[in-house]
Amino acid sequence: MLANQANPPHTSSMAFSISRLELVSPVLAALLLAACATPPRPAPPAIPAPSQARLPEAAPQAPSLGWEAASLTPGSWAYRADAAAPAALFGLPASPAIMVIRCARAQRQILVQRVTRAPPGTMGTVQISTSSRAASLRASVPFTGPVYMTAEVPASDTLLDAIAFSRGKWGLMQPGEQDLILPRAAEVARVIEECRG
Repeated sequence: MLANQANPPHTSSMAFSISRLELVSPVLAALLLAACATPPRPAPPAIPAPSQARLPEAAPQAPSLGWEAASLTPGSWAYRADAAAPAALFGLPASPAIMVIRCARAQRQILVQRVTRAPPGTMGTVQISTSSRAASLRASVPFTGPVYMTAEVPASDTLLDAIAFSRGKWGLMQPGEQDLILPRAAEVARVIEECRG
Protein backbone atom coordinates (compact mmCIF):
# COMPACT_ATOMS: atom_id res chain seq x y z
CA MET A 1 0.00 0.00 0.00
CA LEU A 2 2.84 2.24 0.70
CA ALA A 3 4.15 1.45 -2.72
CA ASN A 4 0.85 2.46 -4.14
CA GLN A 5 0.87 5.64 -2.16
CA ALA A 6 4.35 6.43 -3.44
CA ASN A 7 3.03 6.18 -6.98
CA PRO A 8 -0.67 6.92 -6.82
CA PRO A 9 -2.69 6.11 -9.95
CA HIS A 10 -3.22 9.76 -10.92
CA THR A 11 0.54 10.36 -10.91
CA SER A 12 0.93 9.58 -14.59
CA SER A 13 -1.73 12.15 -15.55
CA MET A 14 -0.09 14.60 -13.17
CA ALA A 15 3.25 13.98 -14.82
CA PHE A 16 1.63 14.65 -18.18
CA SER A 17 0.19 17.96 -16.86
CA ILE A 18 3.52 19.01 -15.42
CA SER A 19 5.36 18.26 -18.67
CA ARG A 20 2.74 20.25 -20.60
CA LEU A 21 3.15 23.09 -18.10
CA GLU A 22 6.92 22.93 -18.55
CA LEU A 23 6.41 23.39 -22.30
CA VAL A 24 3.79 26.13 -22.00
CA SER A 25 5.61 28.08 -19.27
CA PRO A 26 8.49 29.35 -21.42
CA VAL A 27 6.08 30.34 -24.24
CA LEU A 28 3.76 32.07 -21.75
CA ALA A 29 6.67 33.83 -20.09
CA ALA A 30 7.93 35.06 -23.47
CA LEU A 31 4.46 36.38 -24.38
CA LEU A 32 4.10 38.14 -21.05
CA LEU A 33 7.51 39.75 -21.40
CA ALA A 34 6.74 40.83 -24.95
CA ALA A 35 3.48 42.45 -23.80
CA CYS A 36 5.31 44.40 -21.09
CA ALA A 37 8.17 45.55 -23.27
CA THR A 38 8.01 49.04 -24.81
CA PRO A 39 8.11 49.28 -28.59
CA PRO A 40 11.41 50.41 -30.04
CA ARG A 41 11.73 54.15 -30.60
CA PRO A 42 11.86 55.33 -34.20
CA ALA A 43 15.21 56.45 -35.44
CA PRO A 44 15.74 60.25 -35.29
CA PRO A 45 15.20 62.02 -38.60
CA ALA A 46 18.27 62.22 -40.72
CA ILE A 47 19.93 65.62 -40.91
CA PRO A 48 20.39 66.54 -44.54
CA ALA A 49 23.90 67.08 -45.75
CA PRO A 50 24.77 70.77 -46.25
CA SER A 51 24.42 70.45 -50.01
CA GLN A 52 20.87 69.14 -49.58
CA ALA A 53 19.78 71.76 -47.03
CA ARG A 54 16.85 73.81 -48.29
CA LEU A 55 16.01 77.38 -47.45
CA PRO A 56 12.68 77.74 -45.73
CA GLU A 57 9.89 78.67 -48.09
CA ALA A 58 8.78 82.28 -47.90
CA ALA A 59 5.60 82.82 -45.97
CA PRO A 60 2.70 83.81 -48.20
CA GLN A 61 2.21 87.56 -48.38
CA ALA A 62 -0.86 88.90 -46.64
CA PRO A 63 -3.17 90.61 -49.05
CA SER A 64 -2.79 94.36 -49.09
CA LEU A 65 -5.33 96.03 -46.88
CA GLY A 66 -7.50 98.69 -48.44
CA TRP A 67 -7.56 102.26 -47.23
CA GLU A 68 -10.56 101.42 -45.01
CA ALA A 69 -8.41 99.12 -42.84
CA ALA A 70 -5.34 101.38 -42.79
CA SER A 71 -4.43 103.51 -39.79
CA LEU A 72 -4.99 107.25 -39.85
CA THR A 73 -2.09 109.42 -40.96
CA PRO A 74 -0.71 111.21 -37.87
CA GLY A 75 -1.84 114.82 -37.59
CA SER A 76 -4.92 116.97 -37.13
CA TRP A 77 -7.00 119.47 -39.09
CA ALA A 78 -6.92 123.24 -38.57
CA TYR A 79 -9.07 125.91 -40.19
CA ARG A 80 -7.46 129.03 -41.62
CA ALA A 81 -9.76 131.95 -42.39
CA ASP A 82 -8.99 133.94 -45.52
CA ALA A 83 -11.47 136.13 -47.41
CA ALA A 84 -10.20 134.95 -50.82
CA ALA A 85 -9.12 131.40 -49.99
CA PRO A 86 -10.22 129.82 -46.69
CA ALA A 87 -8.47 126.50 -46.07
CA ALA A 88 -8.44 123.37 -43.95
CA LEU A 89 -4.86 122.25 -43.30
CA PHE A 90 -3.78 118.83 -42.10
CA GLY A 91 -0.46 117.99 -40.46
CA LEU A 92 1.50 117.83 -37.26
CA PRO A 93 1.67 120.88 -34.96
CA ALA A 94 4.44 123.36 -35.83
CA SER A 95 5.07 121.59 -39.16
CA PRO A 96 4.09 122.48 -42.73
CA ALA A 97 0.72 121.04 -43.79
CA ILE A 98 0.90 117.76 -45.71
CA MET A 99 -2.67 118.13 -46.97
CA VAL A 100 -4.77 121.20 -47.77
CA ILE A 101 -8.39 121.63 -48.81
CA ARG A 102 -8.51 125.23 -50.11
CA CYS A 103 -11.36 127.27 -51.58
CA ALA A 104 -10.50 129.42 -54.61
CA ARG A 105 -13.55 131.66 -54.23
CA ALA A 106 -13.09 133.57 -57.48
CA GLN A 107 -13.14 130.33 -59.49
CA ARG A 108 -15.65 128.58 -57.18
CA GLN A 109 -13.23 125.66 -57.02
CA ILE A 110 -11.90 123.52 -54.21
CA LEU A 111 -8.20 122.79 -54.50
CA VAL A 112 -7.30 119.38 -53.07
CA GLN A 113 -3.57 119.61 -52.37
CA ARG A 114 -1.10 117.14 -50.94
CA VAL A 115 2.61 117.52 -50.35
CA THR A 116 4.68 115.73 -52.97
CA ARG A 117 8.28 115.04 -53.97
CA ALA A 118 7.42 115.59 -57.62
CA PRO A 119 9.02 118.68 -59.21
CA PRO A 120 6.97 121.71 -60.32
CA GLY A 121 5.21 121.15 -63.63
CA THR A 122 4.62 117.44 -62.99
CA MET A 123 1.25 116.14 -64.22
CA GLY A 124 -0.39 113.16 -62.54
CA THR A 125 -3.45 111.83 -60.79
CA VAL A 126 -4.72 111.51 -57.27
CA GLN A 127 -7.26 108.95 -56.10
CA ILE A 128 -9.84 109.99 -53.51
CA SER A 129 -11.67 107.20 -51.68
CA THR A 130 -14.55 107.72 -49.28
CA SER A 131 -17.04 105.36 -47.66
CA SER A 132 -19.56 106.12 -50.43
CA ARG A 133 -17.54 107.05 -53.49
CA ALA A 134 -14.13 106.93 -55.16
CA ALA A 135 -12.75 109.17 -57.91
CA SER A 136 -9.53 109.63 -59.80
CA LEU A 137 -8.65 113.27 -60.48
CA ARG A 138 -6.12 114.88 -62.79
CA ALA A 139 -3.59 116.87 -60.79
CA SER A 140 -0.43 118.88 -61.28
CA VAL A 141 2.32 120.55 -59.28
CA PRO A 142 2.16 124.35 -59.83
CA PHE A 143 5.31 126.24 -60.80
CA THR A 144 4.80 128.73 -57.95
CA GLY A 145 4.02 128.35 -54.29
CA PRO A 146 4.43 125.27 -52.09
CA VAL A 147 5.16 121.94 -53.76
CA TYR A 148 1.71 120.33 -53.64
CA MET A 149 0.12 117.96 -56.12
CA THR A 150 -3.09 119.91 -56.75
CA ALA A 151 -6.43 118.73 -58.10
CA GLU A 152 -9.22 121.22 -58.87
CA VAL A 153 -12.78 120.19 -58.02
CA PRO A 154 -15.84 122.36 -58.79
CA ALA A 155 -17.39 123.51 -55.49
CA SER A 156 -20.70 121.94 -56.51
CA ASP A 157 -19.21 118.45 -57.10
CA THR A 158 -20.82 115.76 -54.93
CA LEU A 159 -17.38 114.21 -54.38
CA LEU A 160 -16.84 116.98 -51.84
CA ASP A 161 -19.99 115.86 -49.97
CA ALA A 162 -18.66 112.31 -49.99
CA ILE A 163 -15.42 113.60 -48.38
CA ALA A 164 -17.28 115.71 -45.79
CA PHE A 165 -19.63 112.88 -44.80
CA SER A 166 -17.38 109.82 -45.21
CA ARG A 167 -17.75 107.37 -42.33
CA GLY A 168 -14.87 108.29 -40.04
CA LYS A 169 -12.13 108.74 -42.62
CA TRP A 170 -11.23 109.05 -46.27
CA GLY A 171 -8.14 108.39 -48.34
CA LEU A 172 -6.02 110.35 -50.78
CA MET A 173 -3.58 108.30 -52.82
CA GLN A 174 -0.98 109.36 -55.36
CA PRO A 175 1.30 106.97 -57.24
CA GLY A 176 4.82 107.06 -55.81
CA GLU A 177 3.74 108.76 -52.55
CA GLN A 178 2.57 107.48 -49.19
CA ASP A 179 -1.21 107.17 -48.92
CA LEU A 180 -2.87 109.76 -46.72
CA ILE A 181 -5.67 108.34 -44.57
CA LEU A 182 -7.43 111.38 -43.16
CA PRO A 183 -10.08 111.73 -40.47
CA ARG A 184 -13.41 113.28 -41.42
CA ALA A 185 -13.38 116.85 -40.08
CA ALA A 186 -15.67 119.82 -39.55
CA GLU A 187 -12.90 122.10 -40.87
CA VAL A 188 -13.13 120.45 -44.30
CA ALA A 189 -16.93 120.70 -44.37
CA ARG A 190 -16.69 124.39 -43.41
CA VAL A 191 -14.35 125.20 -46.31
CA ILE A 192 -16.65 123.40 -48.76
CA GLU A 193 -19.73 125.25 -47.49
CA GLU A 194 -17.98 128.64 -47.59
CA CYS A 195 -16.87 128.02 -51.16
CA ARG A 196 -20.43 127.16 -52.21
CA GLY A 197 -22.02 130.15 -50.43
